[in-house]
Amino acid sequence: MTHRVVFTERAAKEIAGLDKTTKERIGRAVRRLETEPRSKSRQLSHKKDLLAGISSKSATVGVIGLGYVGLPLALVFEEAGFPVLGFGHDPDAIGMIAPLFKRQYPGSPRS
Repeated sequence: MTHRVVFTERAAKEIAGLDKTTKERIGRAVRRLETEPRSKSRQLSHKKDLLAGISSKSATVGVIGLGYVGLPLALVFEEAGFPVLGFGHDPDAIGMIAPLFKRQYPGSPRS
């Protein structure tokens, strides 16, 4: 399996404004990523790290959307002892549910 590199329109414009040498270096890196197969040993290393983090409950669980499904899911992981990072878009709702979690982070409502 190989990587596929896709640039956003903004990134492409920023790359276009760079000097020739930097553009060539970016091009070589992209071609190398797209043609070299993913390292099996690197995949196994990531898998081992993830499994170790899960068994030690040190892996951070990210929950996107703190609605009907996301909020209970985040609470279950938090009660099980995992660090949880929840993302929501309604500041009032986030402010109401933030006290349910044991730890608050800078920038979160009521931190």
